Amino acid sequence: MNMVRDPFANNGWVTHDVSHETKENEMSEEFKQWEYRVQTIGGMFGTKDENIEATLNDWGVEGWEVTHVYTPEGSGKMTLVAKRPLTREARRSRSMPQQI
Repeated sequence: MNMVRDPFANNGWVTHDVSHETKENEMSEEFKQWEYRVQTIGGMFGTKDENIEATLNDWGVEGWEVTHVYTPEGSGKMTLVAKRPLTREARRSRSMPQQI
């Protein structure tokens, strides 16, 4: 049982059972599906900070969250791995046959 502030209660506090709400949120997170994106940026002479920032900002607007960054030694490149929740629309488009 959790105590939640209620400005209309006599003493300002009222008990409210939120355990079922927490369990529902945990279950929805547990079964969440993701889509992933991998892209290598940069070149032989490195990757400019401005290009990294622009890529991250573009991805952020699209709902992507970078989870890993790999920098192969001596390549000057950077590989970004990102994820975002798989939407119903994305799932539907992946299940449709590709038209040539």
